[in-house]
Amino acid sequence: MVPGGRSASVGVGGYPLGGGNSFFAARVGLNCDSVRTYEVVLATGEILEVSRDSYPGLFRALRGVSNNFGIVTRFDTAVFSQQADIWAGVVVYEPSVITEYVSAATQRTENIARDPYAAWVAIVHYNSTTDQTLVFTILVHTQPVVDRRPVIFEDFYHLPNVMDTIRPSTILNFTTANNLPLGYRYGQGLEQ
Repeated sequence: MVPGGRSASVGVGGYPLGGGNSFFAARVGLNCDSVRTYEVVLATGEILEVSRDSYPGLFRALRGVSNNFGIVTRFDTAVFSQQADIWAGVVVYEPSVITEYVSAATQRTENIARDPYAAWVAIVHYNSTTDQTLVFTILVHTQPVVDRRPVIFEDFYHLPNVMDTIRPSTILNFTTANNLPLGYRYGQGLEQ
């Protein structure tokens, strides 16, 4: 397997060129870390095989910068062993538990090296139509645990929530189920 996107709609070609943060990052690094060679067409029309040994400066520059230094027409990546089954889901919390949530998130961050199979993503979402704020947490454990939830996320499990979909799954089923529809998104930041 190669590290893939956290959403099923993420394209294979652009993913390593943008860095590539996956649910496997703690164990195998970013997707761009697994790239061994790039085939790049420069603005001059020259075609280069770029690796750590040949054109090391360009090799480093291509990691996470899209196509700013040329058009990447091929890349070769390292693979890693991964069972199909994972433990994954989304837990949604109301803002009333934000203090406890931050404490759980801090514990998870401080213990990140303890379990390289664990990944989590936190999203604080404000809906201006309903004037409601929710905290969405994606919890993924890429080493299957058959009889219980992964212990590394214990602090998150004890918080009252409004939705919890944590369950055994596969990476394909989970990323497909949590995929956003294609199209533009409207986002708004803080006014300064």
